[in-house]
Amino acid sequence: MVKVPSGRCRRPLPGRRHANETFDKEASFGLLANMILDLILEYNMDSATGAIVLFQWSAISNLITIMGLSFPFSISLSLF
Repeated sequence: MVKVPSGRCRRPLPGRRHANETFDKEASFGLLANMILDLILEYNMDSATGAIVLFQWSAISNLITIMGLSFPFSISLSLF
């Protein structure tokens, strides 16, 4: 166990959050092909409607990511 001097907290690795976001986006791009096939074959949507649904899903997930990154930052600024 690493002893941390009192009054200081451990900082996370600087690239760890960015790596997590990268893997999240890579996984979502991998799912898009499977999702369009499911929307077309299982839910009987045409390809244009399926593309609109996937566009909205992607836009919402990107917005949630931006909100999730800015929210802890604003909380940390208000604490100091």
